[in-house]
Amino acid sequence: MTTSITFAKGGKAVTIDAEEVSEDYSNKLILSIPNILPEQKQDGTLPDKKVIDLLWITHILQIRGNITGRTSPDTKTASEVRDELVSIFKGAETKGGSIVMSGGYSANGYIEKLVIIEKAQDEPTSLTADIAKYGVQITFVEGKSPSGG
Repeated sequence: MTTSITFAKGGKAVTIDAEEVSEDYSNKLILSIPNILPEQKQDGTLPDKKVIDLLWITHILQIRGNITGRTSPDTKTASEVRDELVSIFKGAETKGGSIVMSGGYSANGYIEKLVIIEKAQDEPTSLTADIAKYGVQITFVEGKSPSGG
């Protein structure tokens, strides 16, 4: 079973048929180790270490799936859909702003890494019978640009 996830920016949108999605939440912690005085080393009374939680939560999604040709809202081959996804990755010819991810998962953020795997298959005879032509692996980091977009 796949989940449809759409990436959109600058009037362009591409839907991925996601076969696997993993979520990674990480938190920025700072470990504070106090200075150890020579007399503390001798008597073994070492000060406690402290952990400072900055609550800088990072949410990263790893998405693995396929892109195919489409007939709606406009007709595009799998290669044209691939080119549109690369355009979104490169900024979709717009200045600043984040990518909108919707469908099975919803967030604003950035594609940190995009891997496209061309599958060894013949071109379909019609777009309506289009088959998975490209596999994709996307690393998506949730967040907003400094300007808030």
